[in-house]
Amino acid sequence: MQAVAITTPEQLKSTGSKVAFTAIKKANPHACIQLLYSLQGAIENCAYPQLSPATREDLKQFFRSLL
Repeated sequence: MQAVAITTPEQLKSTGSKVAFTAIKKANPHACIQLLYSLQGAIENCAYPQLSPATREDLKQFFRSLL
């Protein structure tokens, strides 16, 4: 994530998973939805399968909007 200038958990939390993922996706067009889920999981301090269904759906719609 240094390529997108996020180097600490605090920076990730303040930036948010969607903004961070958008920057990563620009640097790596092959970035997948699991990375987006994992970023949000890191923010919420949980593994991405533990994200709420509503959060996962929101992230899925966001990911699709980038395609």
